[in-house]
Amino acid sequence: MKTLATLEALCQEYQSAQIRYLSGEGILSERKVNPLALCFQNGEWSLIAYCHLRQADREFKLERIKSLKTLDEFFAPRTEVLYRFFSR
Repeated sequence: MKTLATLEALCQEYQSAQIRYLSGEGILSERKVNPLALCFQNGEWSLIAYCHLRQADREFKLERIKSLKTLDEFFAPRTEVLYRFFSR
């Protein structure tokens, strides 16, 4: 899966991306994200990322990411976000 491998590299390099994401309600949106981690739970892959549109940390299901574009922008690591997501 190309998206999974690309997102894994972006998480490791702290590199931003532009995604087209389909919400659970069927609404397609463009979002700039800072990918922080990938997680696999309940048989599904998710991306933990900072969403610039919502100005908040979010969890995105990989199956709903309809397109992915790597940006030439980088960000500082934020390990406290990962602790919060993975300790719930």
